[in-house]
Amino acid sequence: PAFARAQVHAMEDSVAERFGAAGGPACINCMCHAPECLFSYRTTNLARASDDFWPRDAASHTIHVASVAFNSVFLGELAHPDWDMFHSRHAAALPHAAARAV
Repeated sequence: PAFARAQVHAMEDSVAERFGAAGGPACINCMCHAPECLFSYRTTNLARASDDFWPRDAASHTIHVASVAFNSVFLGELAHPDWDMFHSRHAAALPHAAARAV
């Protein structure tokens, strides 16, 4: 845990130094659900809550929205969940947009 915490803090310091001038650190933490990471954030508590958006895989949209919603219940206690992108001109755009609006 100490090594992971040191790495998270070093990453946050680097982000603040290189990207933080425009109103705060600009970082989305990905591959970050390990407790060693989640409990180490000081300034970069925006965390990816889903797998990638796959626009050409029709079967992926329902599970994408559901998994982000479920992951956000847990992650929301520790970080601000990022719901990933989606295409606004897509057959599944409405459920994606509605889920993010809730």
